[in-house]
Amino acid sequence: MKIKIKFLTIIIGFLLGCSTILSSVNPVFFSSIIKGEFELQPNSAAPVWDEIGIVINSNLDFVSEATTGDGSVGNPWRIHGKYINASNGVGINITHTTDYFVVEDSVIKNASHGIYINNVSNGILKNITIYNCSETGIFLDGQSNTFFNGVHEIEIRENVIHGISGASENSGNGIRLDWECKNNYIYNNTIYDNFGTQNGTGNGIYIVGDALDGGGCNNNIIENNLIYDNTATVARKAGNGVFFDGDCINNEIKGNTIFGSSSVSGFWSGNGICFLQHCSANTISNNTIYDNEGGVEGIPLQDGYSGNGISIFSDNDYTDIINNTIHSSHGGTSSYQGNGIYITDSTNCNIKDNIIYGNMAGDGTDSGNGIMTQFATNLNISNNYIYENYGNDKYYTGNGILLSSYSDNSYIAENIIRDSIGGTNQSGGNGIILTNSNDSIITQNNISYCTGDFYIESGSGILIRVGDNINISYNKIDFCSGYAVELGFSENCNVSYNSFYGNGEYPCILSYVDNIITPNYCLFLGTILNYVDTGNWDGIATLNWTGPSWAEFYYVFRSTSEITTENYMNLTPIATVTTTTFTDNLTEEGTYYYAILAANATLNGTISNCIAGEILIATSGNEIPFSILPGLLMAVVFVVFKTYWLKKVKKVNCS
Repeated sequence: MKIKIKFLTIIIGFLLGCSTILSSVNPVFFSSIIKGEFELQPNSAAPVWDEIGIVINSNLDFVSEATTGDGSVGNPWRIHGKYINASNGVGINITHTTDYFVVEDSVIKNASHGIYINNVSNGILKNITIYNCSETGIFLDGQSNTFFNGVHEIEIRENVIHGISGASENSGNGIRLDWECKNNYIYNNTIYDNFGTQNGTGNGIYIVGDALDGGGCNNNIIENNLIYDNTATVARKAGNGVFFDGDCINNEIKGNTIFGSSSVSGFWSGNGICFLQHCSANTISNNTIYDNEGGVEGIPLQDGYSGNGISIFSDNDYTDIINNTIHSSHGGTSSYQGNGIYITDSTNCNIKDNIIYGNMAGDGTDSGNGIMTQFATNLNISNNYIYENYGNDKYYTGNGILLSSYSDNSYIAENIIRDSIGGTNQSGGNGIILTNSNDSIITQNNISYCTGDFYIESGSGILIRVGDNINISYNKIDFCSGYAVELGFSENCNVSYNSFYGNGEYPCILSYVDNIITPNYCLFLGTILNYVDTGNWDGIATLNWTGPSWAEFYYVFRSTSEITTENYMNLTPIATVTTTTFTDNLTEEGTYYYAILAANATLNGTISNCIAGEILIATSGNEIPFSILPGLLMAVVFVVFKTYWLKKVKKVNCS
């Protein structure tokens, strides 16, 4: 009994101790632990918000504002742990400095510009959260009338920027670089939910240079950022993930994830990545770009060139677009939208090793293509995987690759293109299409399952609608609903050493004018043998099949062993017919194998499937002769009577 009392006393004491400890713990802290939301921090006290931003106009101003450092490369000035509620002023304003500095681990809200940098070099902005600003999250501004110009060597990394809204031009952007911003590094930031209503607003990253007096934004790197859901209303150059304009050279955009960019209306809006004009030698690589949409509720002819995965416009020469994954771009109400990659008025661009799929046309023409170009010359389009791009009821939609409007001297090679899906108008759903484009090479591409619902210039593997001096060689084109190659009114084209199988239209190569068409391997999808009926014991086999539309007659093959694609050429057809049925009369029983070959005056198709039939003939003794039926009937009666009589006798004996 004493042991039990002692044990009970220990338990009560333990519970009282726990109660005392828990009563001293902050209830919010305890609640956070229960919910799994608590995170240990050096200082768990609520932040104290500064109502006035930080202003640094020279290197000397760092002395009063920084917590540590001396401005050297090894010991930079540090502005750390700030909470700024800027009340529509600038959160942190740094101008005219060359010292090394770091701004880190801070929060800025309700500012005009979260951070404004003007004519500064050698800075790092990291781990800063900026939100609910009316102009820009981070603005690097290179314009000045002083002796020192530009913003150079600024590193912007690991920041979170969201909720920036703009009601004036060039505002509402997450990060903005303007005029001679060079050698800056924008890395590993999260930029989302920024919005604008005017031109140049609502972009994730917005970079504008100027060729005047060397004001280009060059040699910047934008890497590994997450950029999403940046939007704009009726505005141009708005609602893009990343946007460049005006003499921006040798920049790298790599490893970013960009999605959900959109615009209600306006040119050059709602793209994943957009270069507008005079931006050369830039590289776009290893990005994932999807679900970007342009002209959602736009006005036709006023909101084109939007909603593409990547858009490259005027004089953006020597652009490399390499190893990106681009999908699910959405077109709006106007043209040139919803393409995976769109390039116009540029030369010597390199498009290779990309995966492009699921891009969709809206209501406009020239939309929903995997890759589309206009007035773009000397292109290298190679080793891309392009599939399942969708057209609409307008022309030039849903193609794998579309080169138009004098996109001359291009090299299209080693691409895999499949499942291009055209709509209900012409020039849609083709693997590769050139129109008004000349002097190009199309080689070693693998194209299959392209379809078009319109009967003109749709669903072909390669369509040269209007284009001269095109060399088409060593391509493999299978199971397209149209022609393997359609040359239209194109001259001096050379089609050689290609392989075509199972395409829907005859002939394999359609040419309206004379071109050089040297040996190509062409097989049409053959006949499907539906059944062989041999069930009447009369030695008759009835065949029925389904043939292709181009067939003029059919060869019927029969053998006593299976017929295959390898051995049918050693057989002699038993009949040639123009219908899709045949009746074979045989005189000997056995198992017979049948197959059909479709043909016309110039070529044969492929051999059909093989079906076997068991032939039985009544005159060979398998039938029951009518003359023996009376005797057979008497025998049956005798057996029944005998069985009944024996049962009756047994019953009598048992009694």
